[in-house]
Amino acid sequence: MKKNIWIKALCVLLLLATSACKTKKIIASLPNTANSPEKKSVMAQLIDADLNFYTYSTKAKTNIKVDENNYDITLNIRIKRNDTIWVSASYFGIEVGRVLITPDSIKMLNRPQSQYLAKPFSYLSKYANAEVDFAALQCIFTGNTMAFCYGKEASIGKDSSGYIIKGSNLDLSYQVKFNNLTKIVETMLSDSKLGQQLQINYANFIPSNNTNIPTQVMLTTKANQKTITASMLYSTPQLDKKLDFPFTIPKRFSAVE
Repeated sequence: MKKNIWIKALCVLLLLATSACKTKKIIASLPNTANSPEKKSVMAQLIDADLNFYTYSTKAKTNIKVDENNYDITLNIRIKRNDTIWVSASYFGIEVGRVLITPDSIKMLNRPQSQYLAKPFSYLSKYANAEVDFAALQCIFTGNTMAFCYGKEASIGKDSSGYIIKGSNLDLSYQVKFNNLTKIVETMLSDSKLGQQLQINYANFIPSNNTNIPTQVMLTTKANQKTITASMLYSTPQLDKKLDFPFTIPKRFSAVE
């Protein structure tokens, strides 16, 4: 295993671009005006199905596929809502990398190479659409809907599987599919300007906090003629537990630009 494979894994999860696929034929469309009572009612129903939490933690057995190469790692994921995302990556029980993200900053440790990265959150804009902010990253891990998908420009349809939201905001196009439990099963984002794509699929839902939460997440990114896939199998997520987010940069580590 390459020493820096954890960086590839975390880039799949954190340096997120966007995604597009052929869309399903929509059987029925709802009125698309911002003030449509029916549209407002459906939006409220979908928002109500989002997971409400203060803290969230899980371990994820993760398979990373970079083109034709496969790697297996374990991610320890901790989130304090709207405040902190902390991820530790381990290989055969040994930590090889750690990430700490806040709405203002991103920090990474690369233990095998004794390197660290410390940048403002805006650093991610080099790799992802500006709409992919801290809140959006938080939603990707937990299976909640990204806020920009509920914009005035969004259209809502329904097929035999559930509701579908489609829309665009500047260069970012999105499509979100829900199941009959009003939970997201697929999010597709596409940035035409950056030529980046992201597809997120959710499965194996379990009941928790008066809703259902996914325990299987798959992310597929496409950019610069490279495809990276991360398949994560969560242990049962723990909600609203007291968590810590340790992050210390050893003195011997050198900075990476």
